[in-house]
Amino acid sequence: MKSTRPNCAFRMTKLSLLVSLATSGLTTIAVAEEYGVTETSSASSAATTEGSTSVGQSTQSLAQALPTARIHTAGERIVRLYGQAMATGISPEAAADEFRVKAAGALGAIPGEVQLLSNDGTKTLNATGDQAMGLMVNPATGEPKFYLYRYGQVRGNVPVHDAELLTLVKNEAGYPVVWASSTLRDLKDFSPGATTAAPKIDEVKARAAIAAYAGAAAKTTTTPSVFARFEKAEYVIFAGADDRVAPPRLAVRYVAGNDDPPAKMRFVADSATNEILHAADLMPAANVSGTVRGISTVGPKAWDATDSTCATTASTAFPYANVSLSSGATGFTTSNGSFTLSNAGASAVTVVSPVSGKHFNVVDLATANESLSLTVTPPNNANFLHNQSNTQEYIRSQSIAYVHSNRVRDFLLSYLPAYPGVSNQLNFKVEVNFAGDGCPNSWGSIGGLRFCQQTGASKNTAFGALIYHEYAHVIVAFGGSGQEAYGEGMADAISTALDEVPGFAYGWNTSPCTVPLRWVQNTCQYDATACTSNCGTEIHACGRLLSGIIWDIRSQLKITHPTDYRDIMNAIMFSSIPMHSGTAIDGRIAVDFLTLDDNDGNLDNGTPHRAEICAGFAAHGIDCPALPNSRPCSRYCANPLVFSWSGSYQSGQLGTGLVCRETTQAVHGGNCGGVAAGRQLFVNGQTMACNTQNWTSIPAAVNGGYCVTTTAGNYTWAAFALW
Repeated sequence: MKSTRPNCAFRMTKLSLLVSLATSGLTTIAVAEEYGVTETSSASSAATTEGSTSVGQSTQSLAQALPTARIHTAGERIVRLYGQAMATGISPEAAADEFRVKAAGALGAIPGEVQLLSNDGTKTLNATGDQAMGLMVNPATGEPKFYLYRYGQVRGNVPVHDAELLTLVKNEAGYPVVWASSTLRDLKDFSPGATTAAPKIDEVKARAAIAAYAGAAAKTTTTPSVFARFEKAEYVIFAGADDRVAPPRLAVRYVAGNDDPPAKMRFVADSATNEILHAADLMPAANVSGTVRGISTVGPKAWDATDSTCATTASTAFPYANVSLSSGATGFTTSNGSFTLSNAGASAVTVVSPVSGKHFNVVDLATANESLSLTVTPPNNANFLHNQSNTQEYIRSQSIAYVHSNRVRDFLLSYLPAYPGVSNQLNFKVEVNFAGDGCPNSWGSIGGLRFCQQTGASKNTAFGALIYHEYAHVIVAFGGSGQEAYGEGMADAISTALDEVPGFAYGWNTSPCTVPLRWVQNTCQYDATACTSNCGTEIHACGRLLSGIIWDIRSQLKITHPTDYRDIMNAIMFSSIPMHSGTAIDGRIAVDFLTLDDNDGNLDNGTPHRAEICAGFAAHGIDCPALPNSRPCSRYCANPLVFSWSGSYQSGQLGTGLVCRETTQAVHGGNCGGVAAGRQLFVNGQTMACNTQNWTSIPAAVNGGYCVTTTAGNYTWAAFALW
């Protein structure tokens, strides 16, 4: 299997908040607040419940079609299948197709209506050829660990809105299918009817929906009252969105856009009445993204010449930058900023270096772009340094934007070199020094990035962390996932991973630069009804749940794998994005992380880094799926130390690493101490007080016993007692 197989350019963005506009008025429903989570094993007709009810008939059908599959549900929908090999084949394509045939019917769809998507990003169905995207790529061999296939649902040549089947195939002998994600819809006997007439757009009803959407979604960007353009109208079958279910009907899907302020929304409307059925914001809110050589900031912080705690500047290479000769020859610099252009003769020639390159085109909205020129006589060198004086805000922001935009793109491609929409990206627009509505702010979408000039006490938003964040929204969009809380959380996680800092956007609208806009090192807790119970429900606050989970997993891996923890975590983080659908942050992401971490095609026997991954999720109130056996520690950690006692149990010094101990003796009480701030001790997944005082209650036994775990951290003399 070659790592150069063509990859599918996946759907650029997915929908986020469901806006149901009923005939009696405008009603907005936040899908993330409706989740209930169930874990089952399809090998048994009696599903094991972890948070909500079984999905009944679908589970029984899956038990017959895929007896080795385990199931993860959200509300009334099956959203993940995983565990052991669910299908195999003579090639990855054959294995994925075998799984499609087996699973589609049990998931509520007709197999023939679940078709491979095209690889040009247009969502055309009946595609032929190689559609796989390689995930978890080995940098030494270029070989991916997995191939991801994407299918769409169609009936009568009409695509079904938000209806996909994603299938993950392990790149090994037999090509086992080890994971799948489904948003397929049960259309029953619905027929879309005639779709020969051109689809119509009702601009009045679309504009009327904006106010309700903006209020319910707690947007921080300016949502326009008037859109400049409506486009891309097409017929679709609408049977719900995200994890919501609705009766199927023929609908029209279209996009509305605006430039100032930047905005883009997608609407789905009933084809007969023009009633708006669903609306989604395709423009992420309050976000940031952004190398011949140039003076640029070092690291993620904002720039402020009067504040020594802010970013320093240094001469930095401009990678992949445009250079040209007066003779007409053009080219690009290498990753280290060097270039060689063909030239005939030894006469003097003028060399030009703008602030643009192969992948990014910086556009200054306040002043002319800096363009340097030198006249040299070969073989003398033309050495450029942009922003040489480093005294003008507008010119400085051009260099900063170019350097850091390339940095975050290279960061992604070092782990997934064939990432759709990014690997072949050319002339991506990066606008700086904007001064319109919504400033001081920043935006990022598949259409480009935009950053604001300095406004009063607010610094110029074109700086490292914000540029990484905004471009991360582009990564999420090209990966095919939704934005909202998931996009904000993943963007914060990617931004802070580059320099491994615990806070995001140090110095944005604050002084000094020791204060971040948000902390990824946090204790935000999962709440199925309100996203996060102690960090807020607004999308940026809610997103801290995901960035906190990823930060804590990274911290655990840093202790157990000090030399390669970055590569382990970053590979999982990036590869999980194309596997995610919608905007939810819940236990399905734990399933995805564990699936990517697995090394033998059997999730039921654990994964190499299950303890660290599950500790990160547990610290934020999300359980990993239990391992299918009867040990007390099965769902919490791997390879527990089994202990028993007479009278009472004294743990002794626990050290600073992860702890995993289990007992089947009855526990009536206990206490713990010596645990530094930030470290936690759990009994059967429940956080226990570590203040040397006896616990007031003990969690219920799990699988006939008790599992005591801790996250890594100080102090070495930490200890607990049970009796």
